[in-house]
Parts: sequence; C-alpha cells; structure tokens
Amino acid sequence: MQSNWQNLNYIAKYGNVRQQPKSTHWIVKYGDKVLTNPMYYSGCQLELKTFKMQGVLYPDKSKFKIVGV
Repeated sequence: MQSNWQNLNYIAKYGNVRQQPKSTHWIVKYGDKVLTNPMYYSGCQLELKTFKMQGVLYPDKSKFKIVGV
C-alpha cells in the first residue's frame, strides 16, 4: 500500500495515478452473500451457471454477481 507522499511523487513524475492491477481471482455473490472461494473468472462463470439452475435456493437471478477479489 502506498502513502500519499508516494502517490504525489508518482503524479509529479508521470502525470497520473498508478493503475491498480486487475483482479486475478473472482468470487460469485448472491446479494451480499459470498457463494464461492476465490477462483479464476472462467470457473466463476461455470459456478454461476449451476447456481442459476438452483431456482428454489436462489429465486432472484438478478442478484448474482461475479466480483474481483
């Protein structure tokens, strides 16, 4: 984690804030509830598909999200 002083030095030198690295691990969430352990995005897509087929446990399909960790 960088301090504000390091960010100011970086901005002064390069002109913008350093980009945050993209997530490599993802989780499937239903509302606020986490359903899976962190895994790659393709694994989350497969898990999401199986969770959506379980209509009795998860009736509202619009609450599903894949979130980067």
